[in-house]
Amino acid sequence: RTDAASVIKDNILYVLGGFNKKAMPEILSLDFTTSMTTDSPPWKRLKVSPLAFASSEVVLGGPNNNFLFVVGGGLIDPVSEVKIVNEQTLLEYDILNNEWRRISMLNAPNLNRRVHFSLISDNNGKAYLHGGYSGTFLGDTYLFDTFSFIWTLLPAPQIPILADDFSSVLLNDGRLVIIGGYGPPENNVLVHRPISQIEIFNTIDNSWSRQIVPQPKGMTDHRRYHTSTLLPNGDVVIVGGLEVTPNVVILETTKISFQWRIPVISGLEAPMLSEHCAELVENRYIFIIFGKKTDVQLSNKLYIFDTDNYSWITNFSPNTLPQSSSPSSPSSTTSSQSTTTHVSSITIVLSIVISVLIIILLGTFVFFYKKLKNRSGNVTTRAENTISIPRDSQEENTNIIVYRNEVNHNSVKRMFKIFSQ
Repeated sequence: RTDAASVIKDNILYVLGGFNKKAMPEILSLDFTTSMTTDSPPWKRLKVSPLAFASSEVVLGGPNNNFLFVVGGGLIDPVSEVKIVNEQTLLEYDILNNEWRRISMLNAPNLNRRVHFSLISDNNGKAYLHGGYSGTFLGDTYLFDTFSFIWTLLPAPQIPILADDFSSVLLNDGRLVIIGGYGPPENNVLVHRPISQIEIFNTIDNSWSRQIVPQPKGMTDHRRYHTSTLLPNGDVVIVGGLEVTPNVVILETTKISFQWRIPVISGLEAPMLSEHCAELVENRYIFIIFGKKTDVQLSNKLYIFDTDNYSWITNFSPNTLPQSSSPSSPSSTTSSQSTTTHVSSITIVLSIVISVLIIILLGTFVFFYKKLKNRSGNVTTRAENTISIPRDSQEENTNIIVYRNEVNHNSVKRMFKIFSQ
């Protein structure tokens, strides 16, 4: 398919709509917490939209960013195949409940006929819409509040930027950067906007500016139907486009003056695609989804570009995989061995301590027993001056021995308590 829209929420990729012989109401999801290959990604189909659409844009918003808003594009009733043109319609997808809602807008900026524009989220429930085409080339910029559904027209530059099929990114400092595309035709010929001419909208003070960034040798001076992806280091990775070279270029934006750069890429080169989707995963991997290889050949594949190594890869494994209980897992085996070793060490120490205590207790018992035996043989009637003691020596010795045994037993218990401490 081509001309689809995409967004990532909580490591889940959502691809919505698109065109394959006709507009599609389908929504697909891909879970980036599982490993996958580019040959067989584990796509899942979710609930279809009440309207088919293509050339639309999608943005996260609403409470906790739990809603997807499909904006603009060609909206078509999938049953009657009639295009919706006179109604300003917004589609809302509830991620948690897998439900769609069709919303009519009163102040929307010509949504149902606007195509090939950009819609960029600020990750705080608002999004910036710019440009596109709706019978004429557009250069307006709107702020969309996903909580109140209010559209606010923002200031335009002195010379309107009329363009579609461009790409844009929102830098960390609040600047909206617009790259490439083409504008109104001259003498019935489309006019490409120079890739060296970067338009910038400052969302902090609502001001426009322009930077001229000469392209290096070997880089086409224009680009359209491409994608732009912002990396954490401020680089913008541009992939694909129609009739351009090379496939991947980088715009460095961290310095006062921007700069183009052509990276040296290893691995099997991905095909040149246009009208595709691009999403950044784990701040490192750019997933290129679907698109068009030629005017008549669509792509149903995805490609992965590793921005750390500047290489195309075919296998993806998430940074943190769920722990496996499989005995064959190396990590499980190591953990098991470590636990076994730890338990064995504790067993040995306890055995030694218990053995020492037993020896001490036995020695103590023998000592007191011998002492008691010696003393019992010398027992006399030491209390003659006070009371009369029975003359039965056997009974006398028995009583004394029992008493001393009780004393000895209590002494052993006290010693055991001391050693135990």
